[in-house]
Amino acid sequence: MNNSALRTGALIVLILAAIVLYSSIFIVHQTQYALVLRFGAVQNAISDPGLKFKMPLVDNVTYFDKRVQDLDLPVQTILSADRQNLEVDAFTRYRISDPLRFYQAVGTNDLAKQRLQDG
Repeated sequence: MNNSALRTGALIVLILAAIVLYSSIFIVHQTQYALVLRFGAVQNAISDPGLKFKMPLVDNVTYFDKRVQDLDLPVQTILSADRQNLEVDAFTRYRISDPLRFYQAVGTNDLAKQRLQDG
């Protein structure tokens, strides 16, 4: 085997190792929770910020915001008991305190907002 083939092989191995390393690292910010999911099943719930590791190609990470979330609901017209039309404008504020229970109950943040708007 010549020197050029060794260099090419080493370069390919180095590039593949860099890709695997890059896909195994993720960052959790101070304002986030993270759930590590392996094939859809929760493996780990992370609440502390920092650089974290996961299994590449097997694990996925879902993030949830620790901060207070606002949801402005659409204006609804309802009929009162005395047959008057009332326009109700509402909003809700919520905070996720347990990301594992939140994920098990509603899934993602978008699904939770959709359920609140439909409810």
